[in-house]
Amino acid sequence: MIDSYEIETAPESGAATMATTTTLNRTFNLTACPYPGASCATPNRYRFRVRAHTASGFGDFSPYTSYVRPKVSYNGDGISAIWSSRNCVQCHRTGSSLDLSGPASSTYGRVIAASLISNPATASRLVACPTSTGNCTTHQGPPAFNTASAEYQALTQWISDGHGP
Repeated sequence: MIDSYEIETAPESGAATMATTTTLNRTFNLTACPYPGASCATPNRYRFRVRAHTASGFGDFSPYTSYVRPKVSYNGDGISAIWSSRNCVQCHRTGSSLDLSGPASSTYGRVIAASLISNPATASRLVACPTSTGNCTTHQGPPAFNTASAEYQALTQWISDGHGP
C-alpha cells in the first residue's frame, strides 16, 4: 500500500527540489517571472517526476514530464508589487473604476474590463494612459509603462494567464 509520494521539481536552470506528500493532488507555488529580478520574456519552466513510497521503501522515479511554465502569480511573481512600486495603488483604490488594491481575482476583473492591453502593445492603454478612458496620449499620474520593461511583460503575461493568486 502506498503511504506517500516524493515529487521532484526541476527548473530548466537551477537545482531540483523534493517534496513529500500523502495526497494525490499537490499544488506547488512556483514563480514564472518574479518581479523584480526576472523577465517574462523568458519565463521560468519546470519539469516533474514522482515516485511512490510503501512499507518496502521508495520505488523508481517516473520519467520526467515535459517542461511547463506556471501561470504568472499576482503575489508570487510580484504583480501587486508592480502596482505599488509604480504608485498605481495610490490613485487606484477602493471606489475608483480601476481599483488595483484588492485581491487578485477582483483586480484582474477590473483590469480586463478596462482593456488595458491591446495588440500592438504600443497601442495599449497601459502604455499610453492607464487611468483614462478613450484615446489619450498622456497619463495624469506617474509615467506610463514601456512595452519593453519587465513590469509591462509581467503584467501582460498575468493578464494572459488569468488571475492566479
